[in-house]
Amino acid sequence: MNQSHEPSHHVERVFIDTNELFPFTVMDVLLTLCENRLFRWVWTDELLAEWEDVIVREHQRSPESARSITAAVRVHFSAGRIDPADYRDRITDDLSPDPGDRAHVAACLGGHVNVLLTRNVKDYRSAALVQHGVRVLTADDYLRALEQRHPIAVLGSFIATANARKRPPVTPHELADRIAAAGAAEFANRIRESCRCQMVLRTVARRDSRSSRGPGRPDFRRPNPRRSQFRRSQFRRSQLCRPRPRRPRPRGQ
Repeated sequence: MNQSHEPSHHVERVFIDTNELFPFTVMDVLLTLCENRLFRWVWTDELLAEWEDVIVREHQRSPESARSITAAVRVHFSAGRIDPADYRDRITDDLSPDPGDRAHVAACLGGHVNVLLTRNVKDYRSAALVQHGVRVLTADDYLRALEQRHPIAVLGSFIATANARKRPPVTPHELADRIAAAGAAEFANRIRESCRCQMVLRTVARRDSRSSRGPGRPDFRRPNPRRSQFRRSQFRRSQLCRPRPRRPRPRGQ
């Protein structure tokens, strides 16, 4: 794997709430970053079951399709599963005002989570999370912080996410627009700026490579046969159009 996708740092354990795994645009970017080892996604059985219910209720997938996606998650991200025995006995009423979020908070405590990503930050203002050092952020805030620490790796992962979309094809700028519409506007702005800087650097590099040959150095580029043919035909036309010299007439005629 490319070294740029393997930064030498402590890989954080990140728990992603259901509302940040939907829509799929944000989810694709987050999981690509996880695959490139920029963080480790940890999850629970309750989280996947809740996610299935949400995307089926929102008519984004059929029940069969939703189950196939979560089955793929269990296979490809199996190392991130938090054992229910590590957190089920920690579920109490004071963890969150939302009963549905208490299991997620308990999983963060028992699963040694570093960051919890959610759009509903107010329901996760638990003293237990603060005591255990769990940072509660939105996906936009976390992605911006991750891009500041590892700009090359994050940009490469983002471009890879865009290139992986084939039906229909998506450019990095189009994916940035979709990310902004999905709620990560600040991160999308940073990605757009990084893409523009990368294009400028490539342009400068091409210009420098051309000027480095210098005026006195030979050009070893492969000849263009069409250009050579054009030059030969142009030479022939110039020869044909050149006025012929008149022959002197013999005297006496």
